[in-house]
Amino acid sequence: MLKALLPALLFLNLFCNTAQSPVYWSSVEYIFESGPVSPKYQYSYTVNINKNNEGIFRYTYGTETLTYNFKVTKENTSGITKFISDLKLMEEAIPELPESKHPIGGSLRKLKIVEDMQNPDEDRPPKVYETPYFPDEEHLSALSRMYDFIYNLVPQNIRDEASSKRDAYINAN
Repeated sequence: MLKALLPALLFLNLFCNTAQSPVYWSSVEYIFESGPVSPKYQYSYTVNINKNNEGIFRYTYGTETLTYNFKVTKENTSGITKFISDLKLMEEAIPELPESKHPIGGSLRKLKIVEDMQNPDEDRPPKVYETPYFPDEEHLSALSRMYDFIYNLVPQNIRDEASSKRDAYINAN
């Protein structure tokens, strides 16, 4: 009897280890910071996408913060879900480079994912998952593709307007 059950148990174990858990997120926030430069040239922005296909782009330079709302498609949110699932961002932490290997200067990028609570009766806040500013080499390329994907969901005219207002600020000061 045990010999008959053993292949079935091995198959079940293999299936359980390779099947991906469903991904439930309520919002994803991509964060970009220009890094250590003169205050006049510093800027940052966030792209926040929620599960209802709504986006917010916040662009900060000097003392100004510009806020733009936009919509994304269900295909776009599905793309985000695929990145989260493929990178297992809600299952395991992305390792960070040792401090001795952190680059000096340059921009910083990371991601925050807020869990979508499947059981509203749970007595806890939703979990927040974050990628490190300096991910290990194994994850860097895939995370960069995800960051670029999210940034490119912001309509080009919005990105252009924010950038031109920053350029005008730099040229005026």
